[in-house]
Amino acid sequence: MNASLYPHGTVYGYKNLGCRCAACTEAHRIYLRDARYARYARRVLVDGVWVAPVAADRHGLAYTYNTWGCRCDRCKSAANAERRRLAQQRAERQRVARGSR
Repeated sequence: MNASLYPHGTVYGYKNLGCRCAACTEAHRIYLRDARYARYARRVLVDGVWVAPVAADRHGLAYTYNTWGCRCDRCKSAANAERRRLAQQRAERQRVARGSR
C-alpha cells in the first residue's frame, strides 16, 4: 500500500505501513505510553506491594514485572534472574570478542 494515501500521525501508519516520520512515531509513542498507564492503573495494592491483576500462572515472569509493573516477590525474582542471565550473555559476548582480536 502507498503510505501517502493515509494520513500521517497515526498508529496505523506506524504499525501497518512502517512509516517512521516524526508524526507517526510520536503517535505510536503516545499510544504505547497510554497503554502502559492503563495497565499500571489496573494494578492492585496488596500489603503495600503493587500486584498485576493477571492469572496466577502469569506471575513469576519478567514480562509481568516489566509490562505490568507487578512487584510481587515472584515477578521481582524472575526479573532479577532475567537481568542476571542477560548480563552473563553480555559478558560472554565481550569475552569472545576480546579473544578473537
